Amino acid sequence: MTMQPARIETDIVLIGGGHAHVEVLRRFAMQPQSGVRLTVIARDVDTPYSGMVPGYFAGHYTRQDCHIDLRPLCIAAGARLYHARAIGIDTKTQRVECEGRPSVAFDFLSVDIGSVPDASALPGAGEHAIAVKPIDRLLKSVAEIENELRQRTGAMEIV
Repeated sequence: MTMQPARIETDIVLIGGGHAHVEVLRRFAMQPQSGVRLTVIARDVDTPYSGMVPGYFAGHYTRQDCHIDLRPLCIAAGARLYHARAIGIDTKTQRVECEGRPSVAFDFLSVDIGSVPDASALPGAGEHAIAVKPIDRLLKSVAEIENELRQRTGAMEIV
Protein backbone atom coordinates (compact mmCIF):
# COMPACT_ATOMS: atom_id res chain seq x y z
CA MET A 1 0.00 0.00 0.00
CA THR A 2 1.45 3.36 -1.03
CA MET A 3 0.94 6.46 1.03
CA GLN A 4 -0.65 9.36 -0.80
CA PRO A 5 0.88 12.75 0.01
CA ALA A 6 -1.45 15.05 1.92
CA ARG A 7 -3.46 17.37 -0.29
CA ILE A 8 -2.17 20.93 0.03
CA GLU A 9 -4.93 23.18 1.23
CA THR A 10 -2.91 26.12 2.54
CA ASP A 11 0.36 27.65 1.38
CA ILE A 12 2.24 29.59 4.06
CA VAL A 13 5.27 31.53 2.81
CA LEU A 14 7.89 32.96 5.15
CA ILE A 15 10.21 35.59 3.68
CA GLY A 16 13.44 35.78 5.65
CA GLY A 17 15.08 33.74 8.36
CA GLY A 18 14.43 35.94 11.37
CA HIS A 19 13.72 34.77 14.90
CA ALA A 20 9.96 34.50 14.41
CA HIS A 21 10.36 32.31 11.33
CA VAL A 22 12.91 30.09 13.05
CA GLU A 23 10.30 29.53 15.77
CA VAL A 24 7.60 28.70 13.17
CA LEU A 25 9.95 26.12 11.62
CA ARG A 26 10.75 24.65 15.04
CA ARG A 27 7.06 24.28 15.85
CA PHE A 28 6.26 22.72 12.46
CA ALA A 29 9.11 20.25 13.02
CA MET A 30 7.61 19.32 16.39
CA GLN A 31 4.01 19.20 15.18
CA PRO A 32 3.48 19.02 11.39
CA GLN A 33 0.20 20.38 10.07
CA SER A 34 -1.60 18.22 7.52
CA GLY A 35 -2.59 20.06 4.35
CA VAL A 36 -0.19 22.97 4.99
CA ARG A 37 2.77 23.62 2.71
CA LEU A 38 5.42 25.78 4.31
CA THR A 39 7.93 27.63 2.12
CA VAL A 40 10.86 29.73 3.33
CA ILE A 41 12.39 32.30 0.99
CA ALA A 42 15.72 33.47 2.38
CA ARG A 43 18.62 35.42 0.91
CA ASP A 44 20.92 33.92 3.57
CA VAL A 45 20.53 30.34 4.75
CA ASP A 46 22.89 30.91 7.70
CA THR A 47 21.00 33.48 9.73
CA PRO A 48 22.69 35.25 12.65
CA TYR A 49 21.16 35.02 16.10
CA SER A 50 21.50 38.62 17.32
CA GLY A 51 21.39 37.69 21.01
CA MET A 52 24.74 35.93 20.67
CA VAL A 53 26.57 38.66 18.73
CA PRO A 54 27.96 40.41 21.86
CA GLY A 55 29.37 37.04 22.99
CA TYR A 56 30.87 36.56 19.53
CA PHE A 57 32.70 39.90 19.82
CA ALA A 58 33.85 38.98 23.33
CA GLY A 59 35.35 35.76 21.93
CA HIS A 60 32.91 33.42 23.71
CA TYR A 61 31.37 32.09 20.48
CA THR A 62 32.54 31.36 16.96
CA ARG A 63 30.71 32.72 13.92
CA GLN A 64 29.22 29.27 13.41
CA ASP A 65 27.98 29.18 17.03
CA CYS A 66 25.87 32.32 16.60
CA HIS A 67 24.31 31.42 13.25
CA ILE A 68 21.29 29.22 12.60
CA ASP A 69 21.49 27.02 9.51
CA LEU A 70 18.01 27.13 7.96
CA ARG A 71 18.61 24.05 5.78
CA PRO A 72 18.29 21.31 8.45
CA LEU A 73 15.54 23.27 10.18
CA CYS A 74 13.52 23.39 6.95
CA ILE A 75 14.09 19.68 6.37
CA ALA A 76 12.92 18.86 9.91
CA ALA A 77 9.83 21.05 9.42
CA GLY A 78 9.06 19.57 5.98
CA ALA A 79 9.38 23.06 4.50
CA ARG A 80 10.57 24.03 1.05
CA LEU A 81 13.59 26.35 1.09
CA TYR A 82 14.11 28.90 -1.67
CA HIS A 83 17.65 30.24 -1.35
CA ALA A 84 16.77 33.46 -3.11
CA ARG A 85 16.03 37.10 -2.57
CA ALA A 86 12.36 38.10 -2.59
CA ILE A 87 12.09 41.09 -4.92
CA GLY A 88 8.36 41.69 -5.02
CA ILE A 89 5.00 40.79 -3.51
CA ASP A 90 1.89 40.77 -5.69
CA THR A 91 -1.05 40.89 -3.29
CA LYS A 92 -3.62 40.58 -6.10
CA THR A 93 -2.29 37.27 -7.41
CA GLN A 94 -0.87 36.28 -4.00
CA ARG A 95 2.59 35.54 -5.30
CA VAL A 96 6.11 36.38 -4.15
CA GLU A 97 8.53 37.26 -6.94
CA CYS A 98 12.03 35.85 -6.39
CA GLU A 99 15.34 36.80 -7.97
CA GLY A 100 16.39 34.00 -10.34
CA ARG A 101 13.59 31.64 -9.28
CA PRO A 102 9.95 31.09 -10.18
CA SER A 103 7.40 33.05 -8.17
CA VAL A 104 5.82 31.40 -5.12
CA ALA A 105 2.08 31.33 -4.42
CA PHE A 106 0.79 32.01 -0.91
CA ASP A 107 -2.39 31.98 1.09
CA PHE A 108 -0.65 33.47 4.12
CA LEU A 109 2.57 35.49 4.03
CA SER A 110 4.95 36.57 6.77
CA VAL A 111 7.96 38.88 6.31
CA ASP A 112 10.80 38.72 8.84
CA ILE A 113 13.87 40.14 7.13
CA GLY A 114 15.25 42.37 9.87
CA SER A 115 15.77 46.09 9.83
CA VAL A 116 18.12 48.36 7.91
CA PRO A 117 18.56 51.71 9.68
CA ASP A 118 18.79 54.91 7.66
CA ALA A 119 22.15 56.38 8.68
CA SER A 120 21.71 59.34 6.32
CA ALA A 121 19.50 61.07 8.91
CA LEU A 122 22.49 61.37 11.28
CA PRO A 123 25.28 63.66 10.07
CA GLY A 124 28.58 61.78 9.94
CA ALA A 125 27.08 58.35 10.69
CA GLY A 126 27.71 57.01 7.19
CA GLU A 127 31.42 57.86 7.37
CA HIS A 128 32.15 57.24 11.05
CA ALA A 129 29.79 54.55 12.35
CA ILE A 130 28.91 50.93 11.73
CA ALA A 131 25.25 50.03 12.12
CA VAL A 132 24.42 46.96 14.18
CA LYS A 133 21.67 45.96 11.74
CA PRO A 134 21.75 44.20 9.41
CA ILE A 135 24.01 41.90 11.40
CA ASP A 136 25.65 40.30 8.36
CA ARG A 137 26.99 43.74 7.36
CA LEU A 138 28.15 44.41 10.93
CA LEU A 139 30.09 41.13 11.03
CA LYS A 140 31.64 41.86 7.63
CA SER A 141 32.63 45.39 8.70
CA VAL A 142 34.21 44.16 11.92
CA ALA A 143 36.12 41.45 10.02
CA GLU A 144 37.45 44.14 7.65
CA ILE A 145 38.58 46.28 10.61
CA GLU A 146 40.27 43.28 12.24
CA ASN A 147 42.06 42.54 8.96
CA GLU A 148 43.18 46.18 8.70
CA LEU A 149 44.46 46.07 12.29
CA ARG A 150 46.55 42.96 11.52
CA GLN A 151 48.17 44.71 8.54
CA ARG A 152 48.72 48.07 10.27
CA THR A 153 51.93 49.05 11.99
CA GLY A 154 50.68 52.30 13.52
CA ALA A 155 47.86 53.11 15.88
CA MET A 156 44.21 53.04 14.89
CA GLU A 157 41.51 54.95 16.74
CA ILE A 158 38.28 53.04 17.38
CA VAL A 159 35.46 54.29 19.59
